[in-house]
Amino acid sequence: MPSRGSVSVSRAEQAAPRIGFVFQSDALLPWRTAVENVELAVRLAGEDGTVARERAARLMAELGLADSCDKYPAQLSGGMRKRVSLARALAYEPAAFLMDEPFAALDAHTRIHVGNFFLRIVERSRHTVVFVTHDIDEAVALGDRILVMSRGPGTLVGSFEVPLPRPRDYYESRFSDAFRDLQKRVWDLLG
Repeated sequence: MPSRGSVSVSRAEQAAPRIGFVFQSDALLPWRTAVENVELAVRLAGEDGTVARERAARLMAELGLADSCDKYPAQLSGGMRKRVSLARALAYEPAAFLMDEPFAALDAHTRIHVGNFFLRIVERSRHTVVFVTHDIDEAVALGDRILVMSRGPGTLVGSFEVPLPRPRDYYESRFSDAFRDLQKRVWDLLG
């Protein structure tokens, strides 16, 4: 149970905003193809089948999965399943994202591609994202603010504003002095 505090998602009096979840495990439905998993999110958002098919196909292509639309989750690699899971969350067009290590299963090259893709979406839409990661570089490359938690029990031990301007590149930003300085400060806190 929470000890104190509150969470505010929307100040307007309206229906609860849509939240896009990307879990540590991909949580795909095994009896649906990759594209059908993405289409389902669009249908749950209230759109018709045509919109669902078009949006799902576009996101699958943008995430490098156009050739895998008709494959079932068991036929995909771990990284491909992660990308389908990300496409499903994006297809829902949420007001905010809750993401638990969504890039963990991706190889280095794909992580850069997907990281930049996600940065562009967030920079364009200005969505709120709560992104859980154990990767300090990833936190600095993607975040505006980094909250550092202790090992256990999980308590807040540090908070850092990310001084990198937007738009930024997921990979290239790592070569700046500001990136390296913040990375070291977070590392030292955890050390």
